[in-house]
Amino acid sequence: RRYYHDALRTFKTGYEYLYRYDDAKGSQQYLEKTVLVDPTFVAAYVALTDIYLRASRKVPQYMQHVERFMKIVYLLNPEYEVVRKGLSQLLRQRGDVDAAER
Repeated sequence: RRYYHDALRTFKTGYEYLYRYDDAKGSQQYLEKTVLVDPTFVAAYVALTDIYLRASRKVPQYMQHVERFMKIVYLLNPEYEVVRKGLSQLLRQRGDVDAAER
């Protein structure tokens, strides 16, 4: 139970850093702590995906992180429509049509 509250607290702080203060670096630290405490915290992976997706505009290699986080979210919650569609599109762009159709 304590871990759940720790994860909620670190997620809330990370979320605020990212979406209220537009501080991706500060947010990333809290969100990474969140998934260390609770590796099933889907919303933290989604926020991390957003951070790396924004950063990939300047550093295209960050798309590897985007794909990894999207796959984790998909495995934890395959019904998450936005991630399912985004992952499928990402895989198609990469040329992995078979994986995109699964």
